[in-house]
Amino acid sequence: MSTPVYIVDAFTNEKFCGNQAAVCLFGKNQSDQEYQRIAAEFNLSETAIPLPLNTDNFQTASKFSLRWFTPTNEVNLCGHATLATSHVLFNEIGNQHKKIYFETKSGQLDVEKVSEGCYQLNFPLYRLKSLKFPNVENLFADKFEEIDAPPFMFDIIKKLGLHEKFRGAVHNTDTKKCIIVLDGNTTKDELLEVPRCPDELMKLHPEGNFIKGVVVSFKPTDAVGQGFVDKNGKPYDYVSRYFAPWNGIPEDPATGSSHCVLAEFWSKYFEYGKQLYAFQCYPKRGAQFFVNPQGDRLGITGEAIVTMTSVYIVDAFTDEKFGGNQAAVCLFNEEKTPEEYQKIASEFNLPVTVFPIPVDVNDFRNAQTFSIRWFTPTNEIALCGHATLAAFHVIFHHERNYHNSLSFHTKSGPATVEKVSDGKYKINFPMYPLKSLKIGNLSNPLAETFDEVQAPDFMYDIVKHMNVESEFQGAVYCPDLRYVVVVLDENLTKNEFVDIDHRSNEMVKFDPKADYLQAIALCLKPKDAQKQDFVDKDGKAYDYATRFFCPWIGINEDRATGSSHCVLGALWREFVAKDELYAYQYYPGRGAQFLIKPSGERVEITGTALTIVVGKANF
Repeated sequence: MSTPVYIVDAFTNEKFCGNQAAVCLFGKNQSDQEYQRIAAEFNLSETAIPLPLNTDNFQTASKFSLRWFTPTNEVNLCGHATLATSHVLFNEIGNQHKKIYFETKSGQLDVEKVSEGCYQLNFPLYRLKSLKFPNVENLFADKFEEIDAPPFMFDIIKKLGLHEKFRGAVHNTDTKKCIIVLDGNTTKDELLEVPRCPDELMKLHPEGNFIKGVVVSFKPTDAVGQGFVDKNGKPYDYVSRYFAPWNGIPEDPATGSSHCVLAEFWSKYFEYGKQLYAFQCYPKRGAQFFVNPQGDRLGITGEAIVTMTSVYIVDAFTDEKFGGNQAAVCLFNEEKTPEEYQKIASEFNLPVTVFPIPVDVNDFRNAQTFSIRWFTPTNEIALCGHATLAAFHVIFHHERNYHNSLSFHTKSGPATVEKVSDGKYKINFPMYPLKSLKIGNLSNPLAETFDEVQAPDFMYDIVKHMNVESEFQGAVYCPDLRYVVVVLDENLTKNEFVDIDHRSNEMVKFDPKADYLQAIALCLKPKDAQKQDFVDKDGKAYDYATRFFCPWIGINEDRATGSSHCVLGALWREFVAKDELYAYQYYPGRGAQFLIKPSGERVEITGTALTIVVGKANF
C-alpha cells in the first residue's frame, strides 16, 4: 500500500520552526493499532489522519474525519496538526473549497483559508477553574471559580523550578490542561531555562487523570525589554511553553489546542474582543499565534509550510515493519553545511538522520565510494550502525546501485558494506580496544581479561541511579567512542532486564559536558537463554542481550545501535566460543537482532532493513 505522507511545519512561515506534524492521506480507514504504529514511527508530536466523508477524494470533499496520534496514544484535540492537515489539503492537494470541516472526538471543527499558507481554525474555548493552594493567596479567585489543588500540583511547580516566580494556576477538566502563571517580569532566557523533566512529572502524577498537559505562561510587563518580540519587533501579548509527557510529548514546540485554555484565561486581562498575539517559546524553534476568543469559540490564525513530501525512512536491523530502529536517509548529490544537516535532522526527530554523498562519480547508482555523516536531533555523531544499514539499503534497493560491495569514508575512518541478499547487508566496522573499569567499591572480575583503569567517581553514582548495583558484574570502557558497558548478572530474566528503572534522561547531570561519556550499554550473557526468554520468534537463543542509553546525544534510549557492537563484539568474543555471535537489543515495542563476527581489529555486523516511507524532500 502506497500512502502520500507530508511533514508540515505549523504556526510558522519559516522552515524548521513552529511544530512538525505528519499528515497521512489514507484512502480508507486503517486499524487504530496501525495508526499508532505509524505515529510512533514518525516520532513527531502528532501524526494526523484525515479521511474524506462527503466525497471519495481529498480534492473535492468539504467534510473530513480527523484523528490525531502522538507517538504513544491518540489525543482528542490538536491545533498544529489540524493546521498542518488543512495546509496539505488546500495547498498540496488543491482542495477546491474555501472552508473545510472536520469531525473529531472534540466535535466539529472548521478551517478557512485566509490566504496562501495562512488559515483560521475555529476551535472550542474551555472554561477554567482557579486552583487553591494551602497558604498561598489565590489571585485568580475573583475571575474563576475556585477548587482545591491536588497535593501533587505544587510538587510539579517545584520540580519545574517555578515556585519563586509562581503567581497562580488554573485548570480545565475537559482537556486536563493546567496553566501555571508566572511573574510578568520573567525574561525569555528565564522561560527557556525551565527544564524538561518528563519522567519526574509522570512520577508525581502517574495516573494522568487530573493533568494531561502543563502550560507555563505569563503576560510580559515589558515585552521588548524581556525579549518577547517577533522578527519585525512586534511585541507578544502573552507567552507560553507546553509540557505533555502524559501524552508521550516531553515538550511540544507549538500547541494550538493550548490556546483553547490560554485565550480563555488571558482574555480576562485584555480589552474585550481584542485579538491577542501569542508566542510559544521552544528552544531553537518557536511559534506565533493570532487568537480571537468569541463566546465559547476561538479563532486561531496561523501559517504553515511543507518541509517535505515524504522521504526515505527505513527500519534497520529488523525484517518486520515498525521494528528495529528508524533512520531518515537524505540523498543529496553535494555536501550541505553542518547547520543545514542539523536542522534537517531536528525536523525528522528520528534517532539518526544520515547523509551519504557519492564520491567517485556523481550519482548514487554508479558510485562505489561514498562519504557519510550521521546527525541525531541535537548533534553530529562519529559512528552509527543502524543509519549506515539504512543508507545502503536505500542505495542498493531503491537507487539500484549495481555494485555488490561499497566503501564509505566517515569520521571514524573507512568502512565497507556488502549486499548479502535483497534487504540484507553486512557492514564492516572498526572494533575498539577496551579497558576494564574499577567503579567505586564494586568488584571487577573483568580485570582478569582487560587492563584495569579507575572510573570517575560519578560512574558509581550512575550505577546506583540506574538501580543495577545488586546485578553488577563488571564494566568496560571504550575511550575512542566514550562508551561504557555495564555487565549484569547472567541469571536475569528478560522481564527483569526489561523492567530496569534506568531513568536515563537524568544521567546527563553526572557528566554534563560528556567529557568521559557518550553512551552506556547494559548487557548480559544469559546463563540459560531458553528459560530466561532470550530467544527470537523462532526459538533461537541469543548469545547476549543489551540495552543502550545515550542522552548525551539527545537519545534517552536507542532502539537498535549497530555501533555498540564495535565494543560489545570486542567484549563478548572473550567469553563466547563462537565465530559469529547472535545479539538482541531490547527496546519497548520494537527490538532488534544482530549477527556479529569479530575478527582482529574489525567487526562484521549483518542485519536486515526495510523501507517505511519513500518520497522526495523539499529543503
